[in-house]
Amino acid sequence: MYAVTQDFLNQMKANKRQVSAKCQIDYTNPFMDQSINITTSENANVSYPSQAADSIVSVPHKWASLDGSWALNGSYYLAPTQDLLSQYQFGWWGSQMSGADGSFVSPYPTLTVTHFARPIHTLTVVGDSARGEYPTDFTIDLYASDGTKLYTKSVTGNNQVNWSYALPSPVLDVTKQVLTITKWNIPNRQVKITEFFTSIQETYYNDDIVKIDLLEEREASQGSLPVGNISANEVTLTLVNKDKKFNVDNTQSPLNNLLKPNRKIKLWLGFKSDGEGNNIAETEATQADFTTGTLTNVVSTTSGLQLAKTGADYSKTETTQADFQAGTLTNVVATSAGDLELILPDNNIISPRNSIFSNANIGDWTTFFYYGSSVSAVYDNIDTWNGYPSVKITKSGNGDSGITLYITGLTANTDYIAYMMVNIPISGTTDGNGIIFIVNGANNAGIAATHLYTATNGWKLVKLNFNSGTETSINFRITTGDIPTVYVTNIHLVANQSISGSRLSPVYDISSVGTAANSTISWNATMPANTSLTVETNLSLDGGATWQGWQVCTNGGAIPGITKGTNLSNARLQVRETLSTADTTITPALNDLTVSITSAYSTMGNRVSNIIDLSPVNITTGSSISWNANIPIDTNIMIETSLDGGTTWQQCINGGKIPQISYGDNLADKSLMIRETLTTTDITVTPTLQSLTVQVNHEEWVPLGTFWSLDWDSPDDVLEATITARDRLELLRKGTYQSSTVQTNVSLYTLAQQVLQDAGLDSTEYNIDTALQSIVVPYAWFNSTTHREALRIIAEAALAVVYADRDGIIQIKSFNSVGTDILEITDDDYFLPLRNPSQQSQVSNKIIVNTNPLAPQATQEVYRSNSPITVPANGSTTITAFYNQTPVINATASIDGSPSGISIVSATYYGWGATVKIQNTNSTSTSVTLVINGQPLTVQNKEQYIAQDDTSITENGELRYEYPDNPLIQTLSQAQQIAETLLASVKDARRDIQMDWRGNPALLLGDKVTVKGNDYYVIRQEISWQGYLEANLTGRKVE
Repeated sequence: MYAVTQDFLNQMKANKRQVSAKCQIDYTNPFMDQSINITTSENANVSYPSQAADSIVSVPHKWASLDGSWALNGSYYLAPTQDLLSQYQFGWWGSQMSGADGSFVSPYPTLTVTHFARPIHTLTVVGDSARGEYPTDFTIDLYASDGTKLYTKSVTGNNQVNWSYALPSPVLDVTKQVLTITKWNIPNRQVKITEFFTSIQETYYNDDIVKIDLLEEREASQGSLPVGNISANEVTLTLVNKDKKFNVDNTQSPLNNLLKPNRKIKLWLGFKSDGEGNNIAETEATQADFTTGTLTNVVSTTSGLQLAKTGADYSKTETTQADFQAGTLTNVVATSAGDLELILPDNNIISPRNSIFSNANIGDWTTFFYYGSSVSAVYDNIDTWNGYPSVKITKSGNGDSGITLYITGLTANTDYIAYMMVNIPISGTTDGNGIIFIVNGANNAGIAATHLYTATNGWKLVKLNFNSGTETSINFRITTGDIPTVYVTNIHLVANQSISGSRLSPVYDISSVGTAANSTISWNATMPANTSLTVETNLSLDGGATWQGWQVCTNGGAIPGITKGTNLSNARLQVRETLSTADTTITPALNDLTVSITSAYSTMGNRVSNIIDLSPVNITTGSSISWNANIPIDTNIMIETSLDGGTTWQQCINGGKIPQISYGDNLADKSLMIRETLTTTDITVTPTLQSLTVQVNHEEWVPLGTFWSLDWDSPDDVLEATITARDRLELLRKGTYQSSTVQTNVSLYTLAQQVLQDAGLDSTEYNIDTALQSIVVPYAWFNSTTHREALRIIAEAALAVVYADRDGIIQIKSFNSVGTDILEITDDDYFLPLRNPSQQSQVSNKIIVNTNPLAPQATQEVYRSNSPITVPANGSTTITAFYNQTPVINATASIDGSPSGISIVSATYYGWGATVKIQNTNSTSTSVTLVINGQPLTVQNKEQYIAQDDTSITENGELRYEYPDNPLIQTLSQAQQIAETLLASVKDARRDIQMDWRGNPALLLGDKVTVKGNDYYVIRQEISWQGYLEANLTGRKVE
């Protein structure tokens, strides 16, 4: 159903009701909203500025004025009164008199027209044709919606009553036009503007409307199965014509020459209260909206209104050198990279004199060689590492060679690490590649450890771990294997001892959190093998007087001692980070650490809105209140309203009426307040009120649709004018869809989009059932046809229906899609008799659906011009060619014989043919033959799917229905889906319903109604209004 208030529904069922009608007709551009607003800087005692936008440019009489021009010779007429404006043109008259030279003084007479964004093609300013007066100097400014000036036209010395100017190019998205007049053609006269901007839209109400007859249907009444239905809803509108406004020979009518086809017509039915009044609609949806009023323990956020927190969320991240330098550091250091690392020992080097080579300590090393090789070791200050000189070991021969250093002063049974920097200036060597040996000091026996180093070019760190066992001295040997040259430096031998260090953070004040909802502590660290990191926290709840003690944390877990509900209003927190390593050459690194504590939500809070004045409504037709909210488990939102300034409150139902406001109430001295109360029993979550809307109506309307006029009839012998109109689907019958190419593996959804967009509709003007996305056609195309016929073919292939809804939106729905709203029609609502025809003509128990699979043929000639085509000298000709068989893919156009000077400069190929532009650069005309080759698609391996119901056949005999041949049904699975779905719906005779009843305009096609305990969905309605409402309804029984 159309969204209406409960009051609207109640009034529709009331024993006594007065249903009102409204009609709006756009007499100028039918495809643009004609709503405009005209304001002026000044007005004479009699002035009708609205006539400056009614398309009438001539004034029938010289209207009398007290400006000294009025001559009592019978040529002047008194100004028309308001009730005569449909017969006489007057326009905008200003109050300021021009000077002796015709000039006005600031502030100048100004006329401003505002409207929805639109392109402006022509500027027009029309003076008073009867008096021969007009502006000579004036300026027109065009503005965008944001106030940006888009265009200015300044005119001086104009000498025409009817001035117009065609813009070189349209000015787009104009929302405001301002005419400023600085000089008039006659001194001592006020401005008189008959026309400035033409846009005619008129609205008619009850007394202006004689009758409305609407026919709307989802399924065309064709006496057959409802497949591929597409129906244009039709309305006949009869208007009062007592002032002859609609007579075609009334040249003074503002509608003269405007009673044409395709004028846009909108219709509504509803309720309108007596007297003057306005609807009031208030929506709260933004952060600024929810900030207004009185807020208690709630806060306005970008998400909506939420419970306030008991405190502030707390977050502390340590990630920079400065962060880690804060606090007390023991044997750790904050690096420039922003990490916390251990300080590695450097004071347990046994042979520090060997860490850096010099000529003096080269002699401490001895050389060795085997098997005819030789070796030398020399000081080298050229190949250095980090500026440190090295020893260059050079060998010749094939045997193992190297150097040895005898080292003493080791401690027995102690772990050591020997490490050095090595550079082998070649790559890809084989066996050996630099081997380090560690042996005892006697007989080359006892402990032994080796490290094989694979040669690469450049300095590398080589390490060797060993235990001294019973030895206190060793031979430190470097062999070169088969490498001719090796550079070594920075040799160290250190005791390998486990070391650790820690950082104690400053004391963090976390009292701003208030009550905690939850907490987390997390970190990122680099942890080499044999290293560790421990993070601990210590919590105080009394400002640091006492502490709970250090507790180990889990990365990503809660902070020990802080759980949901913990009172942190006087809390302090410290963090301790302990780093350890079992390898004195490497350190772990703490990259960053984050402490987060989320404050708990208040358990209850509310917002009381500002006062909403209801007096502009006057007499109300009803009200509604609705809201959108996110309400997690253990939370709630309650909405209440008050009409007595907050003394008493009434709880509201979402989507219901505002308590204590009912149809017919006088709200002249009433005001409304809204209270929004949020609660939670889980302090970690809050409900969120995302938006709230209240509506208090002086009038409430339901649209009957948007239509475009076909015929106008205003006979001279009656004071009525009759217009016949149909909805947008009728317009789609008038447009041609000829841009269809052959598409492969495209969905019916996409095809429908393409047709509608080609017809000029945007995505807000149609709604396609997403079920069509799953129906994919291997080769899809259309012959040149109307947009409406293309939609019909798609609907038939999808087993869908096409219709325009009440808002003018094109709806493409699956055959069996229905609404969820249910309206009960009782005995008091309909007029006897009820009719339940069996609809035998719409029963079939055997459904046959054929496929039309397409396959490409070999490339061949698909078009040749019947006679020579003459292309003019130095000119071009465009040909529209239709293929001999359709559709065709991979088409290519050419000129037979390829004559000199002739070429194809452009070609667009469709499934049905092509448009080809041929150019001739010769100085004489040339006759040519156009040839197009391509691959025709032909139906091959056609299949048939049959769905039948044997029970129905036994009872009723065979009732066969063969589905229409459709080029978009190409697969057996698609044929099966259509046949099975259709069979389930039509295999048995349905007792559908037809009835005359009181009617309800909120009831839509596809809605469900309940009549005498049976459910039906509406497929057809005839709605008639002539001061009262009645309707005829056809419903299909829901099986």
